[in-house]
Amino acid sequence: SVIFYTIAALLAIILSFAFVHGLTRGQYLYQVTETTLHFDDLPKAFDGYRFVQISDIHAGTFDSQEKVAKGIAKINDLNPDLIVFT
Repeated sequence: SVIFYTIAALLAIILSFAFVHGLTRGQYLYQVTETTLHFDDLPKAFDGYRFVQISDIHAGTFDSQEKVAKGIAKINDLNPDLIVFT
């Protein structure tokens, strides 16, 4: 049916755009989201404990040491007690 092929073509175009964007610009769009967690039974030693969680590292696609260094600086500026790669 024509509708099916039209939807499939549009989906292919959207996915292709997302893929190209991820390879060309998106790989260096570092985002920081800050969340404060509260636990009633958290030991006092962990009050104010800061950790950074890093995900979706595609190290093989990094082609700019300068841009990677900016991402590392952004992490260091957060002054974390712990860094977790997921």
